[in-house]
Amino acid sequence: MSTYFSLPNIFYILVGVAVFFLVTRELIAWYWKINKVCDLLEKIEANTRPKNSSAVEDAREEEKPAERKREVRRLL
Repeated sequence: MSTYFSLPNIFYILVGVAVFFLVTRELIAWYWKINKVCDLLEKIEANTRPKNSSAVEDAREEEKPAERKREVRRLL
């Protein structure tokens, strides 16, 4: 029984489980087309975002109409 639980055998078992996991994961990703979906989502995200903009600039642009109203009120 000690030969079955030796260090080389445990190492081979762990490597076998890791290889099995990686192969199974790739097969599942291929079957459900997960890789294609991820690529399409990345393309959609790249096309919908402005080229040189960030979320902070977008938030500032949303605040601008309110600031304009304040300026108009202040001038009146």
